[in-house]
Amino acid sequence: MVRGARQVGKSSSIRHLGESFDYFVEINFETRPEYRQIFIDNKNVIDIVSRLSLLAGIPIVENKTLLFLDEVQSCPEALH
Repeated sequence: MVRGARQVGKSSSIRHLGESFDYFVEINFETRPEYRQIFIDNKNVIDIVSRLSLLAGIPIVENKTLLFLDEVQSCPEALH
């Protein structure tokens, strides 16, 4: 979890880190609210990851994909 003041480069830093992975998936809960339903409907991590991958159109592979959940405060279920 990366926390800090607004507009200081947190998201940009994560995107830069994503360049070192084979795959990078960015989920922004404010601009793409449809992703919230995945976390509301599911509590199983495997199901959540599978649905995120399907919606994003990018494979989520252990140790090869950086999954970035941006504006996660808009989806409290994702924190659980």
